[in-house]
Amino acid sequence: MALQGPAGFADDGRAVLERTVDLDATRTPGLPDKAMTEEQLAVAYDIERTAACILANNYQRIALQMPDGMLRDAAWVAQQLSKRTGRSTFILADTSYGSCCVDEIAAQHVDADFIVHYGPSCLSATQRLPVMYVFGRGSIDIKACATAFDELYGERRDDNIVIVGDVIYEHAIDDLVAELRGLPASYTRLMVARALAESSGTTASSLGRNASSQLTGRQLDLPAGLTLNDCRIFYIGEESRTLTNLLMTNNKAEVHSFAPTTNETRLESASVNRALMKRYYLVQKAKDADVIGIVAGTLGVVSYMQVIEHLKQMIRKAGKKFYFFSVGKLNVAKLANFPEIDIFVLVACPENSLIDGKEFYRPVITPFELDLALVSGREWTGAFVVHFKEILARGEDGQSTPGQSKDEDGDGDGDGDDGDVPQFSLVSGQLRSSARYAPGKWHRHCHGPLALILASIGGEEDGHDATEAALDDSLSSLTLRNQHSQVATWRESPAAKYLAQRDFQGLEQRLGQDAPAQLEIGRSGIARGYADEPGRDEQKTPSSD
Repeated sequence: MALQGPAGFADDGRAVLERTVDLDATRTPGLPDKAMTEEQLAVAYDIERTAACILANNYQRIALQMPDGMLRDAAWVAQQLSKRTGRSTFILADTSYGSCCVDEIAAQHVDADFIVHYGPSCLSATQRLPVMYVFGRGSIDIKACATAFDELYGERRDDNIVIVGDVIYEHAIDDLVAELRGLPASYTRLMVARALAESSGTTASSLGRNASSQLTGRQLDLPAGLTLNDCRIFYIGEESRTLTNLLMTNNKAEVHSFAPTTNETRLESASVNRALMKRYYLVQKAKDADVIGIVAGTLGVVSYMQVIEHLKQMIRKAGKKFYFFSVGKLNVAKLANFPEIDIFVLVACPENSLIDGKEFYRPVITPFELDLALVSGREWTGAFVVHFKEILARGEDGQSTPGQSKDEDGDGDGDGDDGDVPQFSLVSGQLRSSARYAPGKWHRHCHGPLALILASIGGEEDGHDATEAALDDSLSSLTLRNQHSQVATWRESPAAKYLAQRDFQGLEQRLGQDAPAQLEIGRSGIARGYADEPGRDEQKTPSSD
């Protein structure tokens, strides 16, 4: 009988090679259409303004960062900019993380001194290179939007109302404001949050002197003593991460959205409470976690390294263990490779920080939520923080973390037993140890050569926390051995302990136990039918009939 491969799922791969992808079917609103003329494309990609900015600042090497939906026009845009400026242009087609973030690392690989970011953006402040944003132009009916606005707030014209638009509708904000001011009865307290189209690569100039910290990359001048939570917010755009971020960080404000594709409005703030309850549940899960994975989700947002170091210190003081991961674009399969991790904390831009972790094997939280979980005395007032500057400011308030209470003598050297007091878990309903990997526990009473090693690393005057951090940073150069010259277990490792409990721990090496085997030629062919399989020669190629 001839060998036949499973026809249901195996083929020669021809279908994959011949498959076509219709970009228009999933085209993001605001992206240029392929039917546009060159004059329309020049307007859509803001060629004149981009060329003028390059010449005015004498930039020499220009990196063009585009999302997938714009790559078909990338060569034309690069050609037009090179023709108008005489500068070298480079196309960044595959970003390291999310397409909304400026990929400064990829730009530095080509030694670029200026980045032009196309398409939707999170507007996070950059720190290395100057950036110009070209958002695109989403189609919107100004009169329909103004009518919907007036129907919502016509009887509350004296209230504080803030207009916030998705970046692809930024071009229509001025026309909308003019339409509203042309109504018979004007709005006396109307304010507009405007997206900043350029960033010079420094924190101060990127955010603007009066930029609201609750609206990333947008300029909003609020009266003294007034916050966004005290205002009514009118959002222009479809359901997106920008809207989710706006709702979570301003969860006490009344938010209505207008969808330009359907001209419909709806109240968005009604679903915020349920989302906050889910995030509070994740905070409780973080309190139960002993091993925490810090995942780098950005390499370009200002202060991301300071936030990572802040998280490391906070986890150490809480008596927990951390591992650091840089996995590029986040997905379920990547994080599933680390089952020994109890919970992951993602350090990313505001719009990529809020991950719906239903598909992930372990919860994924934000630095703010980890701060709530680990720092004693923290009480969630309902406010939600996603900006790095505010997270770092919270870390400077001097509050202690679990397991770090001062001793009865008040010297704060960590010799007391407060860190060993069990705490009640709201998730499992059981008592949990508050400081399983508490710093200083394992080396507090060391003597002899080991004590000398620890003293030389951290110093007696630096305290146990400094010694712990210094020893962690010295693992690559420090190995402790016992009297039999065997590597000694100097500190409990969660990863090593998890590996020891697994049934499969990898292939056995059996060094010195088996004789060397002679090299042989392996199989050839594909999995559905290798060349050396029985009956392979009897297979007949299907006829074209």
